[in-house]
Amino acid sequence: KNVINQTLLEDVVASKEFHLIQGTTTMICALKLVNGFTASGQPASAPGVEFSPIIGMACAEADAMQKVAEIAAFLVYEANAVERVGNIVSKALTKLKELENGH
Repeated sequence: KNVINQTLLEDVVASKEFHLIQGTTTMICALKLVNGFTASGQPASAPGVEFSPIIGMACAEADAMQKVAEIAAFLVYEANAVERVGNIVSKALTKLKELENGH
């Protein structure tokens, strides 16, 4: 039914921004999703280690995308749960109608 894959996750990202906090090795990635929700990520950074902004951006984006994946997984689970409940209710209503009609 609903499959979460890299393409789906990339398709829900409307824009991304990166910010390096002045005087640190902390890189932040903010992903704005098509529905307006924002997910942010940041890699672990260690003082005294040579910092690469390119690697920092990639790690921050990966962290933010992991959060998007978790949100997407929750939404897919919820949609499937609602569908299951809807099927149960539909079957129950059908059975009730059958009982009312003497079947």
